[in-house]
Amino acid sequence: MKTKLCIIICLFLCLVSCTQSKQKGLFVSLLQDWQGKEIVIPDSMCTIQGSRYLLDVFTYEYRILNYVDSVGCLSCNLRFQEWNILLKDFQDKKCEVMPLFVFYPGNLEKVKELQALAKRFSVYFPIVIDTLDLVNHLNKFPDDARFHTFLLDKNNKVLAVGNPVLNPHVKDLYFKIMQSEETLKINSRDKQVQTSVSLEATAFSIGDFSWQEERQGTFRLKNTGEKPLVIQDVITSCGCLTVDYSQEPVLPGKEAVIGVTYKADSPGYFNKVVTVYCNVEDSPIKLRVSGNAVK
Repeated sequence: MKTKLCIIICLFLCLVSCTQSKQKGLFVSLLQDWQGKEIVIPDSMCTIQGSRYLLDVFTYEYRILNYVDSVGCLSCNLRFQEWNILLKDFQDKKCEVMPLFVFYPGNLEKVKELQALAKRFSVYFPIVIDTLDLVNHLNKFPDDARFHTFLLDKNNKVLAVGNPVLNPHVKDLYFKIMQSEETLKINSRDKQVQTSVSLEATAFSIGDFSWQEERQGTFRLKNTGEKPLVIQDVITSCGCLTVDYSQEPVLPGKEAVIGVTYKADSPGYFNKVVTVYCNVEDSPIKLRVSGNAVK
């Protein structure tokens, strides 16, 4: 059975306000490499949380992996109090999620400092002490610490990148992803009637155009089944890509049209994902929009 979890990368939400335009292309390329990537977390690793085991995290539908090394102010990097608040907020919203910290200490003194901080803030979630930096070596995390936090699905595949404690936009994105998935599960439990669709194309290229111009395109989903097609939600991989579609049911033989508008933040090549949730077996349907915004 194909996974119902979308693969959404949080492009620029942490970076646009503080990153020079020349660097943005590098960040886009880096983030695209992580779309759908499976994070390797050996289940034999221990944690410092006593009765809390690493396997406990794997019982949750989602997990937020946060890799932290010992460089700089440890308390500032860990932000345990903010993570406790974040976890409570997500759980109050009925999100089945648990953070997982992986800490590379460098030396024993850093381990003691972390243990004291965890005790001080009554940390509930597991913290792996990775003295060999094994998780980092297995997954080859980027050097930039802003790319060390990942929202993962139950198969440890990346759904989004970014630290929800440091950026409220990232927090909102994480919640939207999890909320959308819960809506689909409820629909599934209610045995929602399914239909089938065919697409003229699952990807299109805008080609080369001035980065200051706005470009548009469409995807067409033809209802080839015997029941009405209902589009429940459409999510894009970044704010520079917006969509427009009708929420009215599409009768058999008719088409649903999803309009796509791209407005570049800066020059550069792009390859964006549009994820469509609808009442078909292969939902979500992943579509791609690419092009080259030039000066």
